[in-house]
Amino acid sequence: VRLQSEKSVYSAPSDILAALNLTPDDLRDRRLISLPNYDIGRIRLEAGVRYLELAWKEDEGWYVVEPREWKADDQRVEEALAAWTALRIESFADRAGADLTKLGLEPPAQTLKFFRRAGAAAPEESAAPEEIMVKVSRLPLPEGLCQAVVSGEGLLYTVSDKVSEIFTLDPLFYRNRLVLSLDAPDITSLRSGRAGREQAVEISATNGFQAIPAASGRVSVEAVKDMLEVFKRLEALAF
Repeated sequence: VRLQSEKSVYSAPSDILAALNLTPDDLRDRRLISLPNYDIGRIRLEAGVRYLELAWKEDEGWYVVEPREWKADDQRVEEALAAWTALRIESFADRAGADLTKLGLEPPAQTLKFFRRAGAAAPEESAAPEEIMVKVSRLPLPEGLCQAVVSGEGLLYTVSDKVSEIFTLDPLFYRNRLVLSLDAPDITSLRSGRAGREQAVEISATNGFQAIPAASGRVSVEAVKDMLEVFKRLEALAF
């Protein structure tokens, strides 16, 4: 090895050749979406005239906000986000002069828009944009691939067609299915009735579980806890 500014020649390990034998594509960032999932605060999905929008609310989690508003299943949204941000670019091509209509990108099959969460930017990602828009081609390619473009970037990307598999506009898919949002410390009483009989239980941090009225007998702590657990986990099967 010889440095351009020096006359001396140096010996170096042979594996240096592998490190130097790189193409420009080897040095490119292959993330399709350059925002980390923990930085994303709003998502908008579009396909033709159909659309869906999800938004993060501080201390509340994810919500479906368009076309109707309701609490979203945080885990489902986070799983979808993780799948989107894990998408990798398989190959790159110059976009200059490309006919996006013939490539199936105008109009696209799907459009994904990701917006940065206010105040959540990680220092190492500070150069990432505030908004990313990805358009996915409606024309499939061989070997399970498709083409995509990202707003503000002058390249045409080839990506896995799995981007379509994790794209759903059904708001019910993301809807929170918990029937009741129960937080045990906030529950102060419980009332159960069956066949004309009723039993009420008062719950407090100091006295624990107490029957109401007290003369109705002692309370089975385990039975009350089991009932609370059932209702905390009760999920809707259909809407």
